[in-house]
Amino acid sequence: MSILIRSDFARAVHEFVRLQSALQSEFVRRNVAANDWKYLTNLPRRGHIRALDMEWAYTRHGVGLRFVNGDGVVVDMHDHILKGDVIDAHRMCEYIISTQNNFNDDVKLYSKCEQALTDLESIGVIEKVGGGERLWRLTR
Repeated sequence: MSILIRSDFARAVHEFVRLQSALQSEFVRRNVAANDWKYLTNLPRRGHIRALDMEWAYTRHGVGLRFVNGDGVVVDMHDHILKGDVIDAHRMCEYIISTQNNFNDDVKLYSKCEQALTDLESIGVIEKVGGGERLWRLTR
């Protein structure tokens, strides 16, 4: 699968972070009165926002938000809503599946994404976010 070639995956990570950051910023801006960013109890369950000149539908799930645009591109912030720059294997799997034409479901995609993230960390493209979580962010 070509997306997991290091340069392709690195580009996908950068694009994902750009999208996620824009969505997170706009969502927070529109919900400035919210005070429960841990469990999201006082946020709308679903709705629409406009970010990067695109319409995005969102659905709140668990402690996360899933955004989908008209082309079917998915940005799933399944946790850490206030950190628009974080990346993990789940987020990248959802994004890759939604952006690849004729994607054949790969049962090992999650582990391949996690390995690709570890590889990008080893060359300094991304860095681990504190704690024991498998969570990264772009190096600045």
